[in-house]
Amino acid sequence: MQKIRDIIPSLELWATGPDASIAEAARVMTNAGIGALAVVNEYGQLIGIITERDLITRVMVHGVDPENVKVRDVMTRDVEVVELNAPTLTALEKMTRRNCRHLPVMDGDQVVSMLSVKDLLRAELKYREQMMSQAIGELAHHSEKDVMLIWQCHACGHTVEMLDYPHQCPQCEHENTLSLKEIKFVPEA
Repeated sequence: MQKIRDIIPSLELWATGPDASIAEAARVMTNAGIGALAVVNEYGQLIGIITERDLITRVMVHGVDPENVKVRDVMTRDVEVVELNAPTLTALEKMTRRNCRHLPVMDGDQVVSMLSVKDLLRAELKYREQMMSQAIGELAHHSEKDVMLIWQCHACGHTVEMLDYPHQCPQCEHENTLSLKEIKFVPEA
């Protein structure tokens, strides 16, 4: 299983301080092409997160001038985080539970990066492409009769043996949560 450290684009952290204006935070996000900033205190400790969603729902819809609002006034303080060495599924579960799209990545007590749902999706697609390439390469030398693909559900861990991609887990009934775990070669009788 992939770990967070394997999929984040870099250990570069885009951050802001609590006394920056919302307009400054928005400019940093826009210039960096990102959707969230870690909010850190003068010691570099994580104290919150500010996201595009925060800017829209807590500032813009109220017609407040973003130059006159501080990050501290609209940031999310109760921040869900993920450890650098955690499995990617842990991050996805946290994002789903909290209905958020960004998680600060921690290495011990130090925030080192920001993970987005987009990072998770890219990693999953890349992983599936690699597994399918590997399967196609190995299947090229075998007939359909002597090969079985083993798929594993990311939601419940159940495994399924079949040649075609199972779009739904027969155990938990989640859709599109299975990935190729193993290629099994059945010896000829």
